[in-house]
Amino acid sequence: MLRINSRAIILIDQLVLSGSNFIINIILARFLGIESFGVFSLLWITMLFFLSVQQAAIIAPMYSIEGQHNFDKKSIFQVNFFQIILTLISTFFLILFLGIFSFFSNVIDIGFNLIPVIIFCSIYLLHDYARRVLFLAKKYMQALIIDLMAYFGFLIVLLTVNKEILNSYNIFLIPIFTFFLAILYYLKTTKFYFVNKNKKKFNEYWEFSKWLSLSNILQWVSGNLFVLVGTFTIGPWVAGIIRIFQNLLGVMSVIFHALENFIPIEAAKLYSSNGSKIMKKFLITVFGKGVLFLIILIFSVRFLRPDFIIEKIYGTQYADYSYLLYIYLVVYFFIFSNLLLRYFLRTLKSTKVIFNSYVVSFMLCSITAWPLVENYRIDGIVLGTLFSQISIFMYLLSKSLKYD
Repeated sequence: MLRINSRAIILIDQLVLSGSNFIINIILARFLGIESFGVFSLLWITMLFFLSVQQAAIIAPMYSIEGQHNFDKKSIFQVNFFQIILTLISTFFLILFLGIFSFFSNVIDIGFNLIPVIIFCSIYLLHDYARRVLFLAKKYMQALIIDLMAYFGFLIVLLTVNKEILNSYNIFLIPIFTFFLAILYYLKTTKFYFVNKNKKKFNEYWEFSKWLSLSNILQWVSGNLFVLVGTFTIGPWVAGIIRIFQNLLGVMSVIFHALENFIPIEAAKLYSSNGSKIMKKFLITVFGKGVLFLIILIFSVRFLRPDFIIEKIYGTQYADYSYLLYIYLVVYFFIFSNLLLRYFLRTLKSTKVIFNSYVVSFMLCSITAWPLVENYRIDGIVLGTLFSQISIFMYLLSKSLKYD
């Protein structure tokens, strides 16, 4: 019974995250307008880069290494030190990236406008780390509470403020407040805030995550290179268009994030106790359920019509691009497939294979990004994203089949 309740809380937590993000992006897309929403989306994509590095360098090894043993506070105190260092490094590189990007393009206004963006990025990373620790410690209700405070709080404040004063930059002041309150609650209720340095633990995490971190960096570049090229050649509004499709398919994110909080830990335990064959069978079962859900989703979109969906949710200014929804459904199928293949390889500690898949994808995307976007505009961005996911899938699958 406890296990069922735990899974239910995890699902509710992901519904809170995805549901809040879904409504928040609808509000911003409507009130900011296509151009300003594009700038906001570009800034958000940049933050997701640092989050992806954190997932690889801290969260993945924490789940796989600590997840094989009973929860140990002392180990978390050691991981806290790694997280603080990573947050400081991420903040520095965010400032550097925004400065370089604004030098080559006038899309982003450099100056005091970016201070809320920089502050929120640090708080965002710390909050994500806190919720992951709570899931590892099986404190599911506390994880749900801090996510309600952060994300649902963001939504409530956004609904009450005057939308006319919002722009692509000051909008980040709202989550700075709500996410910070969530972190304070985490520190007060868990007392997991002690920090210990441990060289042996660092080496263990580094050996696990070095290829995975490089993989995630290349994954972000491959997945967003087409958007970045489109921003330079077409305009920032393309980032907003891509964002609405990612937001609309946020229902898939409920599944993906729930998998991230449960599947790697479960796979690690099955591999440790029963070997790779049982773990593989478990992942194939999850894949089958995902495919069934995707088929139902495709038929639902076909029945309702993409143009009707986009216009009613985001407004008429986005409706002209509704046909791209079908391509994005295929993109998400391959994202889901690649996710499970990475779980399999990560548990076997074959993280270099994951890195190599992104090297292949990065090289192909680097060659094709500019001509695709230059000749096919926003269609080229979406097709390039699909091409990137397919190339990763083919490589990971070929390597995974070699394991018994």
